[in-house]
Amino acid sequence: MEAVNISKETIRESDSLARYGGDEFMIICPQTKAVEAENLAERLRKNIYEFSFSKNINITCSFGVAEFKNVEEDLDSLIKRVDDALYIAKEKGKNNVFRKS
Repeated sequence: MEAVNISKETIRESDSLARYGGDEFMIICPQTKAVEAENLAERLRKNIYEFSFSKNINITCSFGVAEFKNVEEDLDSLIKRVDDALYIAKEKGKNNVFRKS
């Protein structure tokens, strides 16, 4: 719950945070370029990593970032690119952000 609160405090009011799968979350950032979303993910990753959680645990997060390319792209292909970016971030080790173009 604390990580969710940190997330809500870090993202903008126009962004949407939702659980996507068992231990995955998605943040939708309307009218945001990929580099801006990557910066947001990096801030969020750092905020969660540096937080002193009440149960004395350390939490790391990995993020995959992709930008909706154009009106011809469908939701499935966007999610696939985000998922691919997430797996690359995880392959780099824990606590990483990777942006896929």
